Amino acid sequence: MSEKEKHVDVLIIGGGAAGLTAAIYSARAGLDTVVCEASISGGKIVSVEAIENYPAFISIDGGELADKMKAQALHYGAGINEFSKVTAIDIKEDKKTVVTEDTVYTAEAIIIATGSSLIPLDVANEEKFRGKGIHYCATCDGAMYKNKTVIVTGGGNSAVSAAIYLSGLASKVIMVRRKDSFHCEGILLDRLKSIKNIQILYNWNIVDIMGENKFIGAILQNLKNNTSSVLRADAIFSFNGYRPDTELFKSFLKLDSDGYILTDENLSTSIPGVFAAGDVRSKKCRQITTAVSDGTLAACNAEKSINERIVI
Repeated sequence: MSEKEKHVDVLIIGGGAAGLTAAIYSARAGLDTVVCEASISGGKIVSVEAIENYPAFISIDGGELADKMKAQALHYGAGINEFSKVTAIDIKEDKKTVVTEDTVYTAEAIIIATGSSLIPLDVANEEKFRGKGIHYCATCDGAMYKNKTVIVTGGGNSAVSAAIYLSGLASKVIMVRRKDSFHCEGILLDRLKSIKNIQILYNWNIVDIMGENKFIGAILQNLKNNTSSVLRADAIFSFNGYRPDTELFKSFLKLDSDGYILTDENLSTSIPGVFAAGDVRSKKCRQITTAVSDGTLAACNAEKSINERIVI
């Protein structure tokens, strides 16, 4: 076996909350465990300023929580390879192969925890102004717009939390909501509506971006009466939902109609020895706590499948 080939007991694809939790449990079980993460460990929680619904913490910075998870996985012996993008897989056979940019892994069991990615605005000039007026992380880029006017799109916890955070920096936050309601936690919505420098526009959608060399605002369309309006602002922070990162797996695994991986109660996929955990799998509730639960269950059943050499 060459230096660019490695065999492990458990290979985890994705280093977010689900993947790191799986690594903790797998490594504690004495299994040779490696996590391949295309970016930095922690996934989406890294960009969350304050997590207030994770047990044991009234409030904790997302980056701090991610660091604690990573440190615990490393402490128990898991290998964590950041910026290790998976480029190809072959998981049909008993010998499961995962190829990254520098290593070919074979594994007894695979845990897929690739999560999901933000859905873009899907308007002209989005790519042109990405990072220069159009952003997807309030805590990363919000400080650039102190005492300015910003737009926030979306209606879930991420969008509302971002708007609340930005209200402490920007002079005005305008929430552009496609529907006439939100689908976030009630406590967040109550907080949002109590902040004086936040304005909510219901039933509007961003259809175009204004600006030649500099972002200056957006053109909106009303989804009730089809009228248009110009909204001048210094930036847009987009939180229009997520789509699962399952491109690599769609030719191997059974997916639901939205592209999420289908699993059974043991988090087994349609291929024996391959498990899915976290936001990438088909389920009704996607929270950090459910991702951690998934990581636990996937690792425990991966261990069982290896030790018993039977399909769970």
